[in-house]
Amino acid sequence: IVPQARKEVRLLNRRLEEAGKQTLAIREVEGADVLTPGQLGSPAGKNAILKLRELFGKDEVDGVFWITSMKGKQDGNGFFELEKLLKAKPGRQLNIRHIWPEQILAGSAWQKDRGHQARDPLHPEGFPTEWLKPVQASSGYVIRAWRAPPADLLDHWGAPDRQLWQETLRMRYGIRFVRARERWYLRPYGLDLVARQTLVPFFSEESRKARDEEVFRELCQRGSIEDDLQQIKGERIGALFAFGFRERDALDEKRSTPDRTAPGIDYVRQIRALTDEFRSHRERHEANPNRVYETVFMQTKRRISNRPSPEEVAQREKFSRAAARMIRDEKLDALYLMTNGFVDERPYGEFSMAYEPLAQFLFDTKTRLYVRVPFEVGIAPYELQQMAVASGGGVFFGPGSEADADFETGPVKGSWPRRE
Repeated sequence: IVPQARKEVRLLNRRLEEAGKQTLAIREVEGADVLTPGQLGSPAGKNAILKLRELFGKDEVDGVFWITSMKGKQDGNGFFELEKLLKAKPGRQLNIRHIWPEQILAGSAWQKDRGHQARDPLHPEGFPTEWLKPVQASSGYVIRAWRAPPADLLDHWGAPDRQLWQETLRMRYGIRFVRARERWYLRPYGLDLVARQTLVPFFSEESRKARDEEVFRELCQRGSIEDDLQQIKGERIGALFAFGFRERDALDEKRSTPDRTAPGIDYVRQIRALTDEFRSHRERHEANPNRVYETVFMQTKRRISNRPSPEEVAQREKFSRAAARMIRDEKLDALYLMTNGFVDERPYGEFSMAYEPLAQFLFDTKTRLYVRVPFEVGIAPYELQQMAVASGGGVFFGPGSEADADFETGPVKGSWPRRE
């Protein structure tokens, strides 16, 4: 979410400057610690109170729009400091943009434990009180929204109640529910995420659409496959292109449809373009005796259940086993994995693929793993990133921090996945 937020703020500042308006002062903080400054064990760089002091003091702003998942260390004294800071000068306002996916946690827990069918998980009573109090005292706002409503909430009501509830949410939050027949099983993908997850306000619907296009285009920027491979050290390098989808997605049928507005058609064309890119790269470089290339596609008939059968376990392990087989048979020094991870209707950034078979081979053979998930089709889950780093490899995101600083998000701590 960090590169997207940076791009949105930069784009908004450009629009403000073009309109002759004052641009936004910006501060970044890792996490959301709300603590009294100077405490032992509390790094200054992670304490949001210090960043807020800079904005209200040094930059002399009247209000702050804070994009946050609210994750971090917080205590009562920290929130007291926050309230004191807001009251230090009349008119100071704090607004919180609570980002997905963390934004629904408090709400869904409220619905499950104290819920009432006349209310919804986005109701203020579902928001942590200690956060809500200073916001309300400063006459600020908390902005929260779903990418998609939790399925158990939709199933909770009969048709009349559900219709009333949906209309209430549409009026209150501008949420539009998608009918089942409009559902696209390969979603969500990059464009879908950007279009539904505006992090900062924009002047109008037209400016928001322009922002969607520009932010998505920049997030999709990357070097060529050869650019990636050139950064990998090792004498013998393997490249695996592994993409999965469900049978009902009907890729061949949708690929040939003349209807450019058909749901998911952009995704199909993106997969096709990535496939063609890998194939053409392979044709140009396959003569290199120290390069090994392989392509694996996976098509399944149904979603993997919570208690998977042996066949479903094998399905989840297909990509990992293909990668492990390449490492074993080809004696690789490093493996480059370009994948969408087979999302299988999982939320954006979550894969169905199992990591354990590959993790064991990486650990035993000291082979390094490098991962590329094109933004168009997903992002690399944090556990996969940790495994790549633990192997001595890494993850490719955008065009590189030297070309686009928005992608610089700090080091990932290497860790092997837990055994499943």
